[in-house]
Amino acid sequence: MNALRNLILFIIVSALALIIFAWYSGVFSRAAVRVEFMEPFVAAYQDEIGEYSETRLAQDSLYNLLWEDAIENYKTFGIFYDDPRTTDITKMHHRVGCIIEKAYVQKVEKFSSKYKVFRFERQQCALVEIPFKNTFSIYAGIYKAYPLLKEYADENGYKNQPIIEIHDIPKKISFFMPLVKK
Repeated sequence: MNALRNLILFIIVSALALIIFAWYSGVFSRAAVRVEFMEPFVAAYQDEIGEYSETRLAQDSLYNLLWEDAIENYKTFGIFYDDPRTTDITKMHHRVGCIIEKAYVQKVEKFSSKYKVFRFERQQCALVEIPFKNTFSIYAGIYKAYPLLKEYADENGYKNQPIIEIHDIPKKISFFMPLVKK
């Protein structure tokens, strides 16, 4: 009887801890699409092919290289071109990198043989923001933001564009899709 009571207590405490962790990570946070002009940014990047979950390794490597060259960067980004539900894991294309602080843009351009530079111009986008609490927040955001953005584009006559993620640690994760009429 004592063992059964302990098992039930363990299950209840574990379930409660899981719910609290999910709440803290943003699983239950409200997500809504809003339309706004996204400000331009410049990023150093790498094009990658393979599983999306491996992007962190490329971002970390690039982050460290930039800091070794005294180029400040505090945000990471990713552009994910393929739908993982319909594309072979080994063939998924994505562009990942680090957003360069404005004061260091000219410096990173001087290293053109070492870094590829991506320029995002100011444009109207559909945007979903999720609080960044931990790595699990990224996954919670993906499962919320991607369907919302795709649905918004379909319902409002826009082409489905690749979704861009910006991780502004420890504040928020921004998921946005440039709006281009069909």
